[in-house]
Amino acid sequence: MRTMTMDERLSPAATPAGSAAGLWAEPTPFPALAMHELFEAQAARHANRTAVAGPGGSMTYGDLDRAAENVSALLEQRGVAPGSFVAVCADPSPEAIAAILGIWKAGGVWVALHPDQPAARLSRQLAQSRARWYFADVRASALFDFGDAAVLPLEAGRMRGRGRRRASISNPADPAYGIFTSGSTGEPKLALLRHDGLVNYTMFVWQQLLEGEEGLRFATPSSLAADLGHTCLFPALASAGTIDIPPRDVTRDPALFPAFVRDRAIDVLKIVPSHFAALSSAESAGVPRRLLVFGGEPLSPDLARAAAAGGCRVVNHYGPTEATVGALVHRFDPSEPLEGETVPIGRPIANVRAYVIDETGRTAPPGAAGELWIGGAGVGEGYFDRPGETAPRFVADPFVPGGRAYRTGDRVRALTGGSLEFLGRIDDQVKIRGHRVEPGEVAAALRRHPAVGRAAVAVRRAGAEAELVACVVPRPDERPDVRDLREFAARELPDAWIPARIAVVDELPLSPSGKVDLARIAAGAPARPRTPPRNPVEEWIAGIWKETLGLPEIGVDESFFELGGHSLVAMRVMARIRRELPVPLPLPAIFQNPTIAGLAEAVSRACGKESADAPAIPAGSAAKAS
Repeated sequence: MRTMTMDERLSPAATPAGSAAGLWAEPTPFPALAMHELFEAQAARHANRTAVAGPGGSMTYGDLDRAAENVSALLEQRGVAPGSFVAVCADPSPEAIAAILGIWKAGGVWVALHPDQPAARLSRQLAQSRARWYFADVRASALFDFGDAAVLPLEAGRMRGRGRRRASISNPADPAYGIFTSGSTGEPKLALLRHDGLVNYTMFVWQQLLEGEEGLRFATPSSLAADLGHTCLFPALASAGTIDIPPRDVTRDPALFPAFVRDRAIDVLKIVPSHFAALSSAESAGVPRRLLVFGGEPLSPDLARAAAAGGCRVVNHYGPTEATVGALVHRFDPSEPLEGETVPIGRPIANVRAYVIDETGRTAPPGAAGELWIGGAGVGEGYFDRPGETAPRFVADPFVPGGRAYRTGDRVRALTGGSLEFLGRIDDQVKIRGHRVEPGEVAAALRRHPAVGRAAVAVRRAGAEAELVACVVPRPDERPDVRDLREFAARELPDAWIPARIAVVDELPLSPSGKVDLARIAAGAPARPRTPPRNPVEEWIAGIWKETLGLPEIGVDESFFELGGHSLVAMRVMARIRRELPVPLPLPAIFQNPTIAGLAEAVSRACGKESADAPAIPAGSAAKAS
């Protein structure tokens, strides 16, 4: 087979024609390149322009390209061949981005691992991917043992004298990366995505959402192991833009994040709605100069309007990992009336097809609910080494001969104007703070506790957010402590997956048909004795907690996190407290003092008082909060 020249590969790729049976725009040409080749084209033109800036330093396009070449040469020396899986477990940094590009230059497949995952889960993911090489930063290396995989220095890109790598052999149809998603069987699945799908998505963001503008500044508080951040990372590298990496503490602090967005003159930001709300306050919101992209969970109209009031364009973005980052977009207009309770997820991006399929397998009429199927350029390869789970999800496109489609499992309906509205899931999967969570995987993790015989996990809605509620049945002669179960879950599962409530019961509740009654599990909560607030400071904090958590009563000795609080809710609570206190209270105070009693003591100490009996809060705040 003849190898295409670079000029030929830069020419538009052919795209299949559409059909009236689906919802999508006219086919749009995009370059027949692998993702790193888009970057290389910009590095050749703008070698001295800053590509990545972060807490540990920065790299120009020329620096980043040379670093990626060094990584590629090292990988080839270590035996990495085209199609080899190479893992990266690191916080965002110039070195980590160089490692990703270097893997691609060597023809490898980047396996994305999140250093904030529990060690046990990371080990299972690495074993499942069969990656024989991995890059890890200092923080990740200290967290867990990578077993027999060969550790490679993340700083390899800055090392000289690695030699020249062989010529690029990547094909646009090759897998580019793998990201783990939740699995109903109790084990995560590695979804594989291709270069051409990523290039199509990248070009859509750059050419259509950003109108082809070069040199913008991009930021995202997302991990490299979550494709949420791909919306900023790869369009930045393809458009000669700059990726600004916020420090970890900035992505968790409502007092610091808006200042970061303002001071760094960020043009484009991608973020989960609940994270944006937690990082924003009445006085300041982290609104970029040009484009704010929301994704990962339903977007409320109030939040979208508040963001749009900051002067930037707001886009709601939808896309499962299996369809390459994003498949649909909705350009939000505050003046337009909405048909549903949430902002629509929009229409398909370039070269992506969307179908609303009813229970009979036919396309649903406008206004009728059905399952969303996605076809076209972004559909991934499937789940690595999981043919039984790939086959039901990655199916033949029902309207395009020879095409493939991904069954999302999401319920949607077509609105009057042609946009789609997200209605929920048709299975048990749920989105929690932007993370896809299978309750079955959470229950499987709880069952690994030596004292647990059976476990079931249900989803409970708490306003616009969702939380997990678990019931466990102990093994004979065992009675596990709830706190111990939570600590065990924290070692097995990411933070967003830990149940807000865990109850130890003698038997799981059953429905009349004999199945586990998830509705009763979701509605129930273990009874606990409560000590009411004993002074004005505790009353003030209790009022804030009740309002934020949506609970009628809270005892002063109950843990914020066992009541269903999590890191994003903690940000909102601390932002409220810090606004009303006469002196600032450090953000970690709620993690160090997770009860009302403990936090009240911290408040009083911060205000120079000897005990929580002293009125350390502004006059009237306790009454107002309650």
